[in-house]
Amino acid sequence: MAVIAHVALSISGLDWGLPTKAHDHLLFGGRESWSGEKIARLAGESSRVGESRGADVDVNPLDKSGDLPILLNATPARQAEIYRRYRLFTHQPDEMITMMSLSGMSPSEWDFDPRLYQYGGLFIYPVGVLIKACGVIGLIDVRSDQVYYLDNPNEFGKFYIVARAYAAGWGLIGVFVVFGIARRLGGDAAGALAGLLFVLMPVVISMAHEGKPHLPGAVLMLLAVYIAMRYVEAMKRATQVDRINSHAEGVGAHGKEPLPEAVTQGNDKESGFGHDCKYPDRNEGHCVGIAKSPHVWFWLTCVACGSAQAMVLSSLPIFILIPLIAFVRPKEDPERRLNGRHGTVLRWFIRTVCGVLGAGAIYLITNPYIVINAIWDPQTLQSNFGNSLAMYEIDRILEGLVCVVQLTVEGATLPMFVFGMFAFIVAFRRRRWIDWPLALPAAVLFVQFVLIGAGKPAEYGRFGVFTNAALAIGTACVLVGLEWRWRGAAVFLAALLVVWVGYNGARYITNLRADATSQGTRALLGEKIATQVAEGGFGSATIILFREPAPYGTPPMDFERFQVYYSPVGEIGRVDLDDYGGEFQLALEPVDVLPPPIENGGTRNDSESMGYPLSPISWANKPFETKPEITVKRRVTDSRSK
Repeated sequence: MAVIAHVALSISGLDWGLPTKAHDHLLFGGRESWSGEKIARLAGESSRVGESRGADVDVNPLDKSGDLPILLNATPARQAEIYRRYRLFTHQPDEMITMMSLSGMSPSEWDFDPRLYQYGGLFIYPVGVLIKACGVIGLIDVRSDQVYYLDNPNEFGKFYIVARAYAAGWGLIGVFVVFGIARRLGGDAAGALAGLLFVLMPVVISMAHEGKPHLPGAVLMLLAVYIAMRYVEAMKRATQVDRINSHAEGVGAHGKEPLPEAVTQGNDKESGFGHDCKYPDRNEGHCVGIAKSPHVWFWLTCVACGSAQAMVLSSLPIFILIPLIAFVRPKEDPERRLNGRHGTVLRWFIRTVCGVLGAGAIYLITNPYIVINAIWDPQTLQSNFGNSLAMYEIDRILEGLVCVVQLTVEGATLPMFVFGMFAFIVAFRRRRWIDWPLALPAAVLFVQFVLIGAGKPAEYGRFGVFTNAALAIGTACVLVGLEWRWRGAAVFLAALLVVWVGYNGARYITNLRADATSQGTRALLGEKIATQVAEGGFGSATIILFREPAPYGTPPMDFERFQVYYSPVGEIGRVDLDDYGGEFQLALEPVDVLPPPIENGGTRNDSESMGYPLSPISWANKPFETKPEITVKRRVTDSRSK
């Protein structure tokens, strides 16, 4: 059921916010649209990738150091730059950097440098290969002619569909991994429930519809957890087999009593999140087989950790698994220990270092230009990493905690947050080895989330996918644990939780689907602005923004005729409209924080006022705050964008 649900939910709304010519009547005021050749000629070089420059670094960034408004579309060249964004960018502000990275490569010259290192090679390269494969079989018209895509933005939009499908495919793998983890902790019922909760969570639905590596990275971290749990189990089996063999030797030599049946049969019960779990896929022979080579699971864990980081750099905290499980080893008899306690610590240190080096090797193999540029072009690394690190700083920890709790509740829902936190409290109190591979990385990632979470927008919730998945697993184990005492209550709570999480996930699907039509918030607000300017007979219109105009942050409007300013004040509530000329004046910005602020006369024209629910983590159907108020209503028709 979870697999079917994930496939259905991922397909629904996958085409949201793609480049289109459907809004040309707003972008050009009803006049003839600019041709791709004209846009490319006036805008000049479009690639943001240059010598010693990261793929996500602007070639000609706006100088925002002054305290005066900046006219953003003063020249035809500036207007063309804006129109190019509406031809090639989506409603998600980060998706385009993957395409910029791919466009900067030159396979014919053996240049595969992505110049984008926070997104790993396990994301960038497969997306490029899939786009090329789709071109070979005729699903996409793949060419190096930018003018063609400026004239046919719908064709360029298919590139984003491929990247989103890749992310959604990893989400499908995540269903099985979540099932496997929860099953080992709480049995089949816990696995099935956890898998279903995983696919219904708002944060998973949101990330399965974005061409970004955060969902794939979270799935690989979960895979590392699953393999680490197998290692812990294998070591337990190794201890049991060692005890059996040692006792057998003692029986032959000294006539000792045989071991209890529970030991010889392997005792397949291990406490997880406060109750017994069962492994029905095991038998005595299989367990002994694992015990013969348990260290395979250790090295597979290291491979999974390195692969997670190779997908997205923010997965680095999963490396905590390596020193954690390096502690786990068969319990040897005292006389068989070579060096006592000091030898144990030394073996742990050596295994940890080797494991980290192995995981790091996986990362560097899939991201070779980290090493190449560190030697030959360090400025490119500095450019990309500097641009990324500038967005994150450790500051205002309490504020970060409040923000992260809000985003976790939004991404996983409040009941799952409560049940999941209870499960982890129980896990940390009981200190069972089988719980630690999930509980410890989830705690570390949550702390990382908090340290840099102050003042972050709602989309920052993407970094909580792994933690939210861990909450889903813990919740499923708690509810299944209740079944042993209060079966009726447990079933009722599980059903109620599935409905509640599904309802909240449906909010995101609703907005994703709406954003793919002419009834999205951006299109409706753009229509309203154009109508008011036309019906008012205004000779000029002045629009005040707080970021450079692009389809994700500004509704489509006539950038050739309107005067569009960047305001240095930073907040819509502080804007004094009298400082700007024009007969029609409007300040606007997308609401991308949780909860949305309403300050000093700013009026939120959000999706609720248009008949839509809110979905803060996603950029689909984003609400806008305007000053003065503009009332926008959704039309009855629901035609698809063409």
